[in-house]
Amino acid sequence: MIKNTIFILLVCLSAACSNPKKVQDLDLPVYKTNREFLFKASHYNSEGELYFEDTLKFITSDKEVKRYKQQTQSTWIIYEYDKVKSFPGVEENDSSLWIHPPRYGRYKKLEFFPFPMVKYPLVKGNNWVWDLNVGNHWSIPGFIEWEKGNELFSSHYAVENEANYSTSMGDLDCYEIVSKTSSKFKQTSLTALFNKYYGFVKLDYKTIDNERLTFELIEEKNLNTYYSYNPLY
Repeated sequence: MIKNTIFILLVCLSAACSNPKKVQDLDLPVYKTNREFLFKASHYNSEGELYFEDTLKFITSDKEVKRYKQQTQSTWIIYEYDKVKSFPGVEENDSSLWIHPPRYGRYKKLEFFPFPMVKYPLVKGNNWVWDLNVGNHWSIPGFIEWEKGNELFSSHYAVENEANYSTSMGDLDCYEIVSKTSSKFKQTSLTALFNKYYGFVKLDYKTIDNERLTFELIEEKNLNTYYSYNPLY
């Protein structure tokens, strides 16, 4: 009787260990409203030398965003950096998570990179594609530009690994998601670490001009009161 019980327990344990993590293992939404995330942004030149540091505040709002044909945003997010505020959106549902990056001032070029994104279930080896048509009003003279109309930017994502990583928030279990964006311009890339509680804890971009830009989460807290905003951006 005891041997049978031990055998059954071992079988159940083996099955539990072999099953991939499902979306049900995540406490959705990851980006709950009225949370504040503080990121350190590090800018490196083509020689790998750090030449500028910045901090960005990322705040989730409880206001719904107007939905567009390509972008099914659901919640406002507020970025604060360099005396600038912008109000893009984050979409979360039981199949995916997608975030607009900051895209003003020195971060305007992030429009041409893979957007931070996950698709569930998060399992090593899973991959997906996401396309974005970008209007010429986003083009940057001398960097990436075209005269009129839209250009297609196609991003491919792959879950490369699932492990415990050392981050600014401590050692965290994360999914490493590697993505690349292709277009008629030079390819760009993003390596992201995603934690099921904190969301994206590190974003590592390799830019068209051979520079590198990283965002590292250094602080997270719940806000006691609703954050006021102006949704015009």
